[in-house]
Amino acid sequence: MLGNFSFGAYNKAQAVRYAWRFLTEELQLPKDRLRVTVFESDQETFEIWRDQEGLPEDRIMRCGLEDNFWSMGDGEGPCGPCTEIFWDTQDDTNPERWLEIWNLVFMQNFRTTEGVLEALPIPCIDTGMGMERLASVLQSKKNNYQIDEFQALISGLNDVMAKRGLPTASTTGDPSSHEKIIADHFRAMCFLIGDGVIPSNIGRGYVLRRIIRRALRSGRQLGFDAPFMTDLYPYLLVSLGRDTYPDLSRREASIRGIVEREEQIFLTTLEKGLGLLESLFARADLQEVRYIPSDVAFQLYDTRRGTAGEAEAIGSCVMEVGQHFAEGAAVWEQCIMADTTFAITRILEWRTQNILPSFSGYDHGLLHQESEIVAIDVPQDSKTQPPRHIVSPPLFHALQLTHVPHSHPTVNSGEVILAIEPCPFYGLGGGQVPDSGYVVLGNGQRWDVVDVFQPYEGGLALRIKAAEEAVVGREALERAAEEDLKFLQVGQLVRTYVDVERRQGAEAHHTATHLLNAALRDVLMTEVVQAGSLVEPDRLRFDFTYGRPVTAEQLSQIEDWVNEVTMSKAVTMIKHMPLKDAIDSGAVAVFSEKYADVVRVVEAKSTFELDQKLGKLLDQIKDLQRQLSFAHDKLARAPNAGEPLSGRYRDHPLRLHLVDADLDAGFVQVRANALKKDRPREVHVLVWRSSLVVAVNEEGVLQDLLRTLDGKGGGQRELAQARLSETLASVAQVHPEVARACGVA
Repeated sequence: MLGNFSFGAYNKAQAVRYAWRFLTEELQLPKDRLRVTVFESDQETFEIWRDQEGLPEDRIMRCGLEDNFWSMGDGEGPCGPCTEIFWDTQDDTNPERWLEIWNLVFMQNFRTTEGVLEALPIPCIDTGMGMERLASVLQSKKNNYQIDEFQALISGLNDVMAKRGLPTASTTGDPSSHEKIIADHFRAMCFLIGDGVIPSNIGRGYVLRRIIRRALRSGRQLGFDAPFMTDLYPYLLVSLGRDTYPDLSRREASIRGIVEREEQIFLTTLEKGLGLLESLFARADLQEVRYIPSDVAFQLYDTRRGTAGEAEAIGSCVMEVGQHFAEGAAVWEQCIMADTTFAITRILEWRTQNILPSFSGYDHGLLHQESEIVAIDVPQDSKTQPPRHIVSPPLFHALQLTHVPHSHPTVNSGEVILAIEPCPFYGLGGGQVPDSGYVVLGNGQRWDVVDVFQPYEGGLALRIKAAEEAVVGREALERAAEEDLKFLQVGQLVRTYVDVERRQGAEAHHTATHLLNAALRDVLMTEVVQAGSLVEPDRLRFDFTYGRPVTAEQLSQIEDWVNEVTMSKAVTMIKHMPLKDAIDSGAVAVFSEKYADVVRVVEAKSTFELDQKLGKLLDQIKDLQRQLSFAHDKLARAPNAGEPLSGRYRDHPLRLHLVDADLDAGFVQVRANALKKDRPREVHVLVWRSSLVVAVNEEGVLQDLLRTLDGKGGGQRELAQARLSETLASVAQVHPEVARACGVA
C-alpha cells in the first residue's frame, strides 16, 4: 500500500483531480474501465466526480456506512466519508471482478462519545493506493501473485522443488495457494528480520514466528520435509532488485541464519506435536465419536502453541477434525478477548486520569525520601471475580478491585498496587530490571517493593507486599495487612528506601551493555542488530542478530575492546540532541524502541549510542571494573547471546567458558591447555556439567578466592586433579562471592 496524508494542503476536488489524472493520464488507464464509489450522503464528492471529471452518473455508485465511511472503530475519534476507484478486470468468472485500486478518505469529522459528528478544525485527506494491485492491472494479470515480483519468487520456489525431486505445482501459470503463501510470507519475514525483529513468543517476534511457520506448513504441503526457505533468498534479491533494498543484501547472512534456525526449531516442534497427536487420536473415547471436541483442541493448542495448526492440516487424513479444530481456535481467540477486555479495568481508569507519576530521576540523594500515595488498588480474592480463563500471563487488569455488595476490600494476597509521587523507584525499561526496596507506612510498618512496572507508557506503579518477617503465619500476615490499610490510602505519606546495591549493580551492567553493543559493531561490523537485552544487578544478557558463528578470535577481540575501555579513565558523556542529528552523528538506534524528538546520547571512546529508555549509567567507565565474559562453544546460534559481567576483581583478567555438557572430559583438558597456551596471563574458568575447571595463570592470583575439593573433581572422576597437570589447572569450587558474580552459585 502506498499512502499520503495531507493536513489541509489540498481539498476534496484537488485530491480527486490528482488521483484521476495519475490513473488516466500518467498510467493511461482507459476511463471506460474505471468506476468510483462515494458515501451515500456525500453529495459534494458526487458532484466533483460528475462535474469536474465528467463521469456519467451511472459510473458513480453511492454506498453506505460499511463500505464508504471510515472511522477508528465504534468509539470516539476522527472519521469521515471516502471515495474509491475500481478497475474492471472484465473477468465474468471472478466474483471479485471489480478491483479497488485507489481510496481517498476525507477525514472531516470527529465522533464524540455520544456518537455526535462534529466538524474537524482542519480537514485531513488520507490517500491509499494498492501498489501490487496496480501492478497487476498494468501487467494485465489476473491477481497480485502473477506480477513479475511474485513470479520471480514462485519460479525460484519451483526451481528449489525440482532440485529436491518434488513435483512442481505451477504448470498452468496460476500458482497454487501454498506457493502464494510461501512467496508472500518469505518476503515479509525477510523484511521483518532485516529491520531487527527476532522470532519469539511475544509481541512482534511472535507475529514473525507465526508468519514463518505458516510458510513452513505450506512447504510441507508441497512435499518439503527439510529446511528449504533460505534457498529462496537469491530469488528474493532478484525479484526486488539488489540495489533497491541494500540492507537485504548487506544482512543476507544474518537473515538467512535466523530463518534456517527457525525452520529447525519448527521441525523439532512438529515432531513432538505429531507424537502428541498420535497419542491423542488413540484415545478410545475420541475414536468412538470420530472427532476431537473443541475444548480438547483448545487444550492442545494452548499446551503446544502452533501445533493446533499442524493438527488441522493433518487431521483430515486421520479423522474428521478440521471443523472442530477451527472451533477450538475460535475458543482460543474468545479467551484472549475475554482476558483483554475484562470489565472496566483499573489501568484504563488511571490512564484516562493520567495520575501515575513518572520516574523522579537518578540522583542517589533521592533514594530515601517522603512520598505521597496518589493511587492505590487492592487485589481481591478470585471468588469475588467473574469466572474467566487465564490463558496468558495475568495482565494488570487482573488486579481490578471488584466490589461485592455489603463487603469491603481485603488484602487476601498480602499485596497492594500503589503509585507514589515522587517515585524514586526505577521501572523496567531498556532491558534494565526495576528497582527493589521497601516503603515505611505512617504507622511504622514496612512493606517490601516486589515489583515496579509501567501500566502505561510513562506511568509507574509499585507492587508492594507486607514484610513477612514482621508477622508469623498467613492469617497473622493478612490481619496485619488489614490493619495497615488505613495508612494505605490516597493522600497518606510513606518513606521510600531504594536498594542502593541493586541499583548500582544495574547501573554498571547498563553501561556495560552500551559498551558491548559498540564493541560488537566495531568487531563484527554494522551488520550486527541489537535484538534485546536484560540488565540485572549481577549480570547482563545481550541478544543480537549476526547470522553466522562468532569465532573465538572475534570473541577475544570483543572482550579486549570492552576491557580496554573498562580499564581506561574514560568518562561517559551524556548529550541531548534532536533524533535526526543523533543518527547523523553515528548514534546507534535500536529498532524495537520508540524515540522522542529529542533523545539522550551516550558517548564513550568516540562511540555513540541512543539510550531512549534511560536507566542509570555510571559516570566513569572505569567504575565498571574488569569484565568477566562468557564464551559459549555454540555461538553459531542466532540470535546470539552474550552475557558479560562487571565483576569486582578488576585487577584480574578473568574469563568464564561454558562447555557443552555433551562433550567428554578429554575435550575439557584440550580446551584448558589451549587457553593456557594462548593466554598465559589470564585465568580461565571452564564450567562443564557440575564441575568448575580453573586454568590458573602463572601468578596464581585466584588462590585466595578458590577452595579445592580434595582432588575429587567436583564429583567427576574424569576431572580428578590427578588427571590434570597441577601447573595447568585445578578443579576447584569458586568462592561464593565469585560464584554469585559468575551466575553459577
